[in-house]
Amino acid sequence: MPDAHRAHPVEGPGAAAAVPRGAPATADRFADAAREEHAAARPVRTTAYGLPLVRDVPVATLTDLRGEA
Repeated sequence: MPDAHRAHPVEGPGAAAAVPRGAPATADRFADAAREEHAAARPVRTTAYGLPLVRDVPVATLTDLRGEA
């Protein structure tokens, strides 16, 4: 039986790396990058609640830091 809690290796740069340097850091860009980074995530029953947190908390934090809230 596979270990459901084992982390999967990252296979390379994701959505955040695809944004050109110097592009405006906006809430929409943060949210798009987070959605793209986690698009392949398949949580198990006991951890499904965490996926929205993993996606949304960094977006909210970066948006707050930018003063866009």
